[in-house]
Amino acid sequence: MKKLFTLIAAVAMATSMNAQVISFGEVAVANADLPAYWQNGDVKLTLANDGKPSIDTNTANFGTADEWSTFNTRLKTGGKSSSSRFLTLTVPSDGTVKIAGRTGSNTDNTRTIVLTQNDTELLNYTFDEANAVTGSDGATKVYPYAQTDVKAGDIVITFPINGINIYGVEFIATTTGINTVSSAQSLGDNAVYNLAGQKVDKNYKGVVIANGKKAIQK
Repeated sequence: MKKLFTLIAAVAMATSMNAQVISFGEVAVANADLPAYWQNGDVKLTLANDGKPSIDTNTANFGTADEWSTFNTRLKTGGKSSSSRFLTLTVPSDGTVKIAGRTGSNTDNTRTIVLTQNDTELLNYTFDEANAVTGSDGATKVYPYAQTDVKAGDIVITFPINGINIYGVEFIATTTGINTVSSAQSLGDNAVYNLAGQKVDKNYKGVVIANGKKAIQK
């Protein structure tokens, strides 16, 4: 069982290392003082600014009932997108993009966010305050992320119905292998595991971890 927990912990560590979050600081920012972009490592969020967007202080939680992240400011788009008001997210590799966003009105469930890459629509998500859940602590209100898989490059973010509030953008790079388990002492002896951390025998076919190394078992 200890060996299984070691492998699961390694997978979780690899996932967290591949996640990059862009948020908007801790204080309000008027439109005139907004930067042209925000960046975290190789992930960059660029704003086409027509004088309407701004940042204000507002706390919201995003994730699931069991695990969530808290954001304390939000980018208010100031209305629907146009040719001079939209966002571009630049990512260095294939992965998943998660948008922490809410409608600009608690009673309006028609507003959407659209992600497009290379003229292909990847996501058309409708915000609805009713989708929030209560966290496992019994008190915290948690909103779901809008998320989609993307390729390396630029993703255009628009909001064609009306204004929305974006609290943060997270990019999780695709994990191509497990490199954090590297010794036989971690997995032990000649035991073989699949990528879910389950011990398998020689009849199992597919990608396995044996003696800390990834291999294909035919």
